Amino acid sequence: MLLRSAVVGLGKSGSLFDEESRKVTWSHAGAYLGLPDQYCLVGGSDLLDENLVRFQLRCPDAKVFSEATEMMSALRPDVLSICTPPRGRAELVKKLLAIHRPKALICEKPLEVSPEERENLVNCCLKHEVPLLVNYNRRYSKVYQHLRSFIQENRVGPLTGITILAPNRLWSIGSHALNLLFYLSGNTLKSGPAYLFHPS
Repeated sequence: MLLRSAVVGLGKSGSLFDEESRKVTWSHAGAYLGLPDQYCLVGGSDLLDENLVRFQLRCPDAKVFSEATEMMSALRPDVLSICTPPRGRAELVKKLLAIHRPKALICEKPLEVSPEERENLVNCCLKHEVPLLVNYNRRYSKVYQHLRSFIQENRVGPLTGITILAPNRLWSIGSHALNLLFYLSGNTLKSGPAYLFHPS
């Protein structure tokens, strides 16, 4: 049985990234469309008419909504992607989960702007028993998985430090670099080796 999916926020990460010249899928809509044997993309919502029109051209069988709450009520998807700007996401998730509890909620990073609101979002998912997945896809790259296993098996010698160079803003691409730092170091930062992050 196909999982019915929907996307809230049809901007770059929601859908538009895949309209650029890329060799791999970068958007949530593109990921669902790329797995037709697992997902049926049934809807999308956005506050901008332009994004709704472009999404509808790409996904003619999906329904579009200007209000995410209206989409949640009408479609009740199995899997929901949240790709809106981070500010206000906790309140949005609270409203959506009060309407319907999906099998999984996939959220872009960062979850929210403040630590308190990020915690509120996580606690809301816990309250409704909805698994929350954050889109840190570098952990699924074979390159980083192999590197992590080499480090854990001490095949590259003692770990003395990790330096990660990343373009763009800390909350955007830079957040993937921080997540990789935790992933490669075993998810814990210790006081011994120097772990450095350089946004460049």
